[in-house]
Amino acid sequence: MRTTLLALLFAPLLLSPASADSINFLLNNGDATLDAFAGTDGPYANVNVNLLNARVARITVTGLSSDGYRWLIGGPDSVDLNIDAARWRIGPIAELNRFRGFREGPARNGGRDLSISEFGAFDQTLNSTDGYARSAERVSFLLRSTSILWLSAADVLEPNDLGFLAAVHVFACPNPCRFRAGDVAAVSGYASNSIGGGIPSPSSVPGPIAGAGIPGLIAALGIIGLARRRRARAAKLIQTKAPALPSGTSRR
Repeated sequence: MRTTLLALLFAPLLLSPASADSINFLLNNGDATLDAFAGTDGPYANVNVNLLNARVARITVTGLSSDGYRWLIGGPDSVDLNIDAARWRIGPIAELNRFRGFREGPARNGGRDLSISEFGAFDQTLNSTDGYARSAERVSFLLRSTSILWLSAADVLEPNDLGFLAAVHVFACPNPCRFRAGDVAAVSGYASNSIGGGIPSPSSVPGPIAGAGIPGLIAALGIIGLARRRRARAAKLIQTKAPALPSGTSRR
């Protein structure tokens, strides 16, 4: 009877195809430069992590409109991520800017950077050509893990030593946004996620890898516990690394 029940329980998992899941989170924590610029408080960009299968995720970073500006992505360390894997490959990288006068990219793999403004080290960065004139509305690329299986989209990124998942270098383009020779951004700076909220929850739960059969099921069962332990460690890290606030202030 027990064998029959187990077979009935796991049969749908063995036969089900893989399904993608995704998370979104805002980069609404500006650095000192953005904070000092009058009248702006973000959010500056949205990060979407879309898990296509257990080893491949698509990252899409989109500049947002807020405070009367369109926030465009570009320049050195234009996109910065802290990845929960020992080894990975990145690319191809696609950029888009539909506003008049801009000519986006191209962006290139910038490797690791130990100091992204006040947000600390990130182990994957992108460097975009030039600056404001070559900035983008949206940057999208694939991450391919060569060292670990990701159980869900929430497993792709992990907090760095200061508790940040991602950062972006943005330029403020006044609405209506367009570029003419000699134009400069109203301000530029870096933004990251607010810390203290943990890693966002996935919007759906992925199935096992299509065609994986028994080995795929075993791998999936094995990494469930690992993923739970990683999330528990990340939550503990965020709590311990979050900087104390002066009395009478609140975190955005």
